[in-house]
Amino acid sequence: MASDKELKDVTDVQKITEIRYEQLNEEFRRFPGIFAYWAQLEAEARGKVLVAKALMEQTYARLATEHRGRADFHKIKITEAQVEEKVTQEAEYVKVKEGFNKATGDSLRISAVVSALEKKGDMLKQLGYVRSAELAHLDEGTLPAKK
Repeated sequence: MASDKELKDVTDVQKITEIRYEQLNEEFRRFPGIFAYWAQLEAEARGKVLVAKALMEQTYARLATEHRGRADFHKIKITEAQVEEKVTQEAEYVKVKEGFNKATGDSLRISAVVSALEKKGDMLKQLGYVRSAELAHLDEGTLPAKK
């Protein structure tokens, strides 16, 4: 059986999202906590994307202002395309852009896990319904017909 640590490790999504039919009661019991954990990670990841985006935009604005100021100081006409080209080649901007890209990728990966867990939740609901119906029929002494 997978440990809690294994079920919280994004590197093995299959363990997180699989339904172990032989341990269905355990699946019903553990699912809400696992889902809540990953939903929290997703929210944190989205927050990191917003912070990284704001930092990237602030860095861009500051560097663009610096480039325009230097051009004005030297009485050089500079277009927005030229400013953008210069800013996007600055090491500082490249670094914050990489941070934004990493945060975005992490957020997308975690969102995919949450989406898979939502589907697992739907399947567990259906299995719970089927199990309840089977138990109700056992109490009545009959089983539903197989289709």
